[in-house]
Amino acid sequence: MIGEIRDRETAENAVQAALTGHLVLSTLHTNDSASAIIRLLDLGVPPFLITASVIGIVAQRLLRRICLHCKRERELTNDERSYLQLGKKQGMIWEGAGCKECRSTGYKGRTGIFEVLDMSERVKSLVTGSVELGDLLAAAREDGLASLRQIAIQKMLEGTTTYEEVVAMTG
Repeated sequence: MIGEIRDRETAENAVQAALTGHLVLSTLHTNDSASAIIRLLDLGVPPFLITASVIGIVAQRLLRRICLHCKRERELTNDERSYLQLGKKQGMIWEGAGCKECRSTGYKGRTGIFEVLDMSERVKSLVTGSVELGDLLAAAREDGLASLRQIAIQKMLEGTTTYEEVVAMTG
């Protein structure tokens, strides 16, 4: 376990450990999973070492959960639906009204959302070339990557979190 990869030396040590068969778990501060590859390249890790040592990258965020004691249904506005690029059929969501249980916040507890990038052959081939973040994201999405925003929207539609929380945590 490495607390955080912040510099070239730590990145090189992590890669060397991974190449010798160790499972290396670490943090790397980026906005999404694909940006972690760009960050490793910026730290000076050669592309061939990234493809040989990285098997997956997980981006995560915590969303506040709607309080179950004061949960109420409401309709999305047209602007909200448009901002999230949802169709007209997606209309009802949930929010917390505020009560004693949640100290009038409408939220109680948290839930995680996770964006998992698998180092597929398509992604590896992009890393070894001149990689652009947009191309990397497009390839990962073709391989099944669900973005943090998509997962957060799903949590909202399931009634776990609110529109406001989706926007606050995913931009």
